[in-house]
Amino acid sequence: MSLRALFGLSSLLLALLTLATFVDEFTASWADHQREYNTLLAEKATDPALKKELVSRWPVFEQIYNPELGVVDRCILCHRGIDNPDMKNASQPHRSHPGNLLESHPQQKYGCTICHQGQGRATDKQAAWGRVSHWEKPLLTGSFVQATCTRCHVSGDVPQAPLISRGRKMLRSLGCVACHQVEGLGGVDPRVAPDLSGIGSKVTRAWLSRWLTRPDSVLPAPKMPDYGLRSGEVEAIAAYLMQQRSPMVDSAPAVPEGDYDRGSLIYKQFQCIDCHVTRFSRNGKPVGGSIGPALVHVATKTNRKWLFAWLRETHRMQPRTLMPHFKLSDQQAADLVEYICEEWYDPDIEDEVLDEPEPAPGEQKKELAAVGMALFANYGCSGCHGIDHGPSPTRIGPELTYIGSKDLHRFDFGKVDIRHTRPDYFFAKVKDPGQFGKGLDVPSHLLSSRELLERIWKGLTPAALFSERTPLPAGKEDDTVTWILDRVKAAGFLKKATMPPPSDEASRPVWLRKTLENSGAFSVLKMPDFGLSDEDSLALTIALMSLTEEGPPSKRYIASPPATQHFDPQGQVGQLFDRYRCLSCHSVWDQGENLAADLSNEGSRVDRNWLYEFLRRPYSMRRTLTIAMPQFHLTEDEARTLADYLWFVTTRDDIPGRLDPPLTATEAEAGKLLFQAKGCQACHQTSTGGGDVGPSLATQVPDFPVGTWAGDKLREGWVATWLKNPHALLPEAREPRLDLTQAEIRALTAFVMSLRWPGPQQKVNP
Repeated sequence: MSLRALFGLSSLLLALLTLATFVDEFTASWADHQREYNTLLAEKATDPALKKELVSRWPVFEQIYNPELGVVDRCILCHRGIDNPDMKNASQPHRSHPGNLLESHPQQKYGCTICHQGQGRATDKQAAWGRVSHWEKPLLTGSFVQATCTRCHVSGDVPQAPLISRGRKMLRSLGCVACHQVEGLGGVDPRVAPDLSGIGSKVTRAWLSRWLTRPDSVLPAPKMPDYGLRSGEVEAIAAYLMQQRSPMVDSAPAVPEGDYDRGSLIYKQFQCIDCHVTRFSRNGKPVGGSIGPALVHVATKTNRKWLFAWLRETHRMQPRTLMPHFKLSDQQAADLVEYICEEWYDPDIEDEVLDEPEPAPGEQKKELAAVGMALFANYGCSGCHGIDHGPSPTRIGPELTYIGSKDLHRFDFGKVDIRHTRPDYFFAKVKDPGQFGKGLDVPSHLLSSRELLERIWKGLTPAALFSERTPLPAGKEDDTVTWILDRVKAAGFLKKATMPPPSDEASRPVWLRKTLENSGAFSVLKMPDFGLSDEDSLALTIALMSLTEEGPPSKRYIASPPATQHFDPQGQVGQLFDRYRCLSCHSVWDQGENLAADLSNEGSRVDRNWLYEFLRRPYSMRRTLTIAMPQFHLTEDEARTLADYLWFVTTRDDIPGRLDPPLTATEAEAGKLLFQAKGCQACHQTSTGGGDVGPSLATQVPDFPVGTWAGDKLREGWVATWLKNPHALLPEAREPRLDLTQAEIRALTAFVMSLRWPGPQQKVNP
């Protein structure tokens, strides 16, 4: 063949390949999707010329390229309407992106795979979704997309991503970081578990045994998860813990005689229900606060001497406690002890105490207590619970810092029947960890009966109850099977009625192995069951998926949390905040909890005299609620110090104390009409009635020396700022933004400030 003929044939082949490529590309599914999208646009168009142009428009091959993020995305080949609000209700792939995330994350800048994963360069649907072999980052949809938010939002809550924010907090609040190292999350939340130093002087043996066996048999919603401890483990751990004594409690004199009625009054006065659950409603919901431990059956749990010492020396006994120091006298503490012990006890545990008296500390078996200490360390208890002279805190679980990047083939799915994906594994693991237990590891080559028995004995967990205590005795194999069986029964792994089958001696070790595997005696899993709901399990799953090796794609894309002032009062104010544990309920700037009013702007919000009197005589802020801040019996000097500090320090420069020009009576009259016209009275009480959705604006608290109406309490600059946009001051506020004019804001402010108690008020200038 001549060179010219070869060249002509090659040219023809190249032309055919080019044509084939052209046909393949422009008859591909993405081209069809673009034609469908153009047709939808044409249907909505009103200009005939535009309709014609849209129908005849050729498909366009496009991609988003951002080398700084490592993004090459061709998702927009099919998802043409992603930023078109007119496509809100269109079918996929033409539907616009839900929510308003694209306002802060425009797709032309960020692409799609930075959040959704998948295979951005692909043009085939399955390949683009990443649901092909050997692709480690399949498409994330729905709530799972939140797992990638932490690539840029490396700290703090993530706006518009509540589940990842919740899941990251749960890693600390559940104590996960006590067993698993997770870089960047810090240590265990201090409120996860109490310090167990001196617990033997605090609790009864019967209560402790029941608590260790099944925490939910003592409280319907305990914070401590269920470890599935067997009776032998419970007995050993209880023996160890009951040896932890408090000399201050043990050597204390008898508790003075108390009075039930006086104790009841003290309990109500200090508003203990604010922090403690004391009972459960008929539908099982707790009645009371969740800051402190539940007081249900507390009299069965603790003894009078410990309760008395706790009420008198709260911060001395547990310096990290969230409970305030109430400065009770001996008689007040004794009265409160009497009330507690008469009010909350469990008759079932009381009967157990009578049937099986608690042994004295000196009678505890040292060997059993030593086993208990080993089990305490084995289950990682010291990671959450402090204990003097106990095992050092150690992380007994694998590191989770990059668990979201772990190769899928390295996850041990065991015999659990779930899809082999990371989300499915994480969800199943946190929802029901017990299903991942393992059996006995036996070599593939055949073992003799004696070798199998040795494997069984050494494989029983926890080893502190079995092989670490006693070596396997020599003797007949049949006797050895019975010997192992007796010890497993004593540890609570099997029912007492379990007996070897009447078979030949050689088959009994095999039977023993199967029986113990079915009972979970060989399980190496130490992770407890937290009893999580599906929603909590999902939040934790998303948090685990976010723990990857992929750091911030670029420093310019790191989302910094809003700058906040640091609250760290010194001197007398700091001592008062510490003594009364104000930040256990309130938050100030970046410190504290959100269980009560945020005090960050308190100085701009309330009148100084009202604040002083409220600290002296707290009352319920809502007409329909009886719960109020505890009565701390602050001295005049303490109340003055706190009021002055809050009033002068927690202010905002952009919120004036008074409006300029001053408000007038005419504006107040106009505001009264506007108050009715806007329907404000449907939620707020005034002197002529109203609703109880919002706080009352005209209710006077009996015996309060200054007025508690809105005009007596609030500052007019705050009211005006609030009316302009409530959510700018309190994002979770229930009050709607009414988009009022400046004149309407002034009129309503004037009306609210005119609502003052008509009765006599004491002049307060402390």
